[in-house]
This record gives sequence, structure tokens and C-alpha cells, in this order.
Amino acid sequence: MNIELKPYDYDVEYTDVMTELLYSTDPVLHQLSFGPQAHRVIRKYIELWPSYLLPGNMNYIWTRGQFVGLVIIYSVQQANKLNQLSHTCLKKSMGYLPYYLRWPIFRRINKMLTYNITADFYYINGLAISQPFRGKGVGTEVISKLSDQYHKLSLFVNDQNHSAIRFYLANGFQINSHHQMTYRRKKYGEYLMLKG
Repeated sequence: MNIELKPYDYDVEYTDVMTELLYSTDPVLHQLSFGPQAHRVIRKYIELWPSYLLPGNMNYIWTRGQFVGLVIIYSVQQANKLNQLSHTCLKKSMGYLPYYLRWPIFRRINKMLTYNITADFYYINGLAISQPFRGKGVGTEVISKLSDQYHKLSLFVNDQNHSAIRFYLANGFQINSHHQMTYRRKKYGEYLMLKG
């Protein structure tokens, strides 16, 4: 399957699809972070600028003239700046009071997702393919294109998302470390995976 990565350019036509795709990158953490309002918060987040959803960081995935997914990738060196932008955008998306009420969980998640890798890595913040196009080689081709361009890739994947873990292992990633946290007596975990 021949895919094309096109730089993100906000288009209201794709907002619903993008909301669902972004949510699907890690539903467990999105529910934990935003609760029952997760889809609404993500949608509002998409509509606000700036965040890590910048043209240089996010690409639409196209095949045969159809928008089929998205990938968010940026240099590890940009991570702190983009996280600050992201939290500024989240405050606006959620409202200041709900944001600050959720701040303790954000702190725990940020601590869990802390990584110590060299600055020459690129971080895949999210890769999502629309359901009808999953299992057809689109994700594999995206990883191949990203590997050719960036050489060293990193990402977190939910430790309960076994299909994603298998996918990344099959595409040359290795589990580097396991990060966990406990919230309300329930354990949550993410694997840091590296390639290159």
C-alpha cells in the first residue's frame, strides 16, 4: 500500500475523525487524564493553537486519496517546550478549574512518562490508523518512512495494548523500560520502546 505523509493543516472537516484517532492512541490514559469528557477535551484541544499539533510535528496519513490516520513525531530535544505548550492548551480546552483539579493525576502521568534517552532520538507521540485501514500495512509503511527519515525512534505504549506492542516489536522496536504508577488502587503502565 502506497502511503503519503502530509503536514498537518487544521481543517474542520477532519476534526471528528482526528478526535477519535487521537483518543485511540491511548484510551486508557485519555480516560484517566480527562475522565468522561475525554472526547470533548481532545476536540477542543485540536481547535486550539499552539500545541504539539503543529504542522512540523503532525502529519496526516493518506493512501489512495483518502485520509486514513495521523502521526505525531518530534525531536526529544523539543519535548519540554512542547509539553509546556500542551499544558497551556489543555488549560484552555478543559477550563482552568477542571485542569487544576486534575493536576495531581497529570503530575503522576508526566512522571510515569519521563524518559532518559539521547537527544538524537525522535519521539512518536501518537500513531493512529482508522479502523478500516488497520492490518493492511499502513502502520508498517509509516514506521518505515519515519525510520528512513529519523533513524532513531522512541515511543510509549500502554502495557495492556498487546496488539500495539506486537506491532511495534514486529517493526523493529525493543522494549527499553517499563514505567508504572498507581492511582486509586489501580496500576497503570507504559513501555518505553526504542528503535535505532
